[in-house]
Amino acid sequence: MLTMRLRSPPPTCAPVPVAIASLLLALSPARAAGPIVDDLEGATLLRTEVPAPPPAPGATDPHARPEAGAPDGVAPVSAGVDARASDGDRSRQALVASGRWIGLPDALLGAFFAAHPSYAQGSAALAFETGATHAKVWSFEAAWMPLVPAGGNWQTRLSTPESALHVVSGLHMLTLDATYRSQYEAGPVRAFLGGGLGVAMLVGDVTTDEVLPDCAAPAANCAHWPTASRQTLDLPTRVLPILHLTGGLEVDLGDVLSLRVSGGFKNVLYLGLGLAARL
Repeated sequence: MLTMRLRSPPPTCAPVPVAIASLLLALSPARAAGPIVDDLEGATLLRTEVPAPPPAPGATDPHARPEAGAPDGVAPVSAGVDARASDGDRSRQALVASGRWIGLPDALLGAFFAAHPSYAQGSAALAFETGATHAKVWSFEAAWMPLVPAGGNWQTRLSTPESALHVVSGLHMLTLDATYRSQYEAGPVRAFLGGGLGVAMLVGDVTTDEVLPDCAAPAANCAHWPTASRQTLDLPTRVLPILHLTGGLEVDLGDVLSLRVSGGFKNVLYLGLGLAARL
């Protein structure tokens, strides 16, 4: 009787590379939290990692990727946000009431008239403004500007003294204009400079009387006919364009009010004080 003896298969060497692979996985820094299943040469390894605790309040995540342009350890600041205040906090709408001196210097009038009275008046304006206090501002202004110099004799440079007229003006100019200003801020003080266009309506009349022709004095001192030659001037138009150039300084008096000193040209020269109230 033949007896067959079966030999056991030689032991496999797989446990050695599996153990090495397991050791390398345990030492690898790029490990994902949670269960990981690896299949190496038919052997299944189950490894569970405990997730790291959350960072303490105020601490930065060492694995977080900083945004481009942000220095290490410094949280980036959102674009468009000012370090002192946002543009929304520094924008405003305001009402501005102004009282002004308006007029034309005698030297300027003298360039066109050989005889003339002085022209200096008081004026008032009310404006609505909107924009950023540190950048650009739109101003929409309505103003009352009287054109009523004292009654007197007017003679142009190219005319004779006999042609002088005694003029009494009752004209008033009502204006509406829009100006665009640049503002330059230094603490509570702002400087501004700008310009704009508008339209004016003339209301009232101008009456004239002829100067007595036998007057030997300068035309400015000549008497005139009281009523015999009086007439009302026929104005060529009662609608005028407005050119408004302005500049000045503004000082904050608190969170709501500010005081303004301004000057410029608005068909005549002006200099005034204003009080602005933030809405």
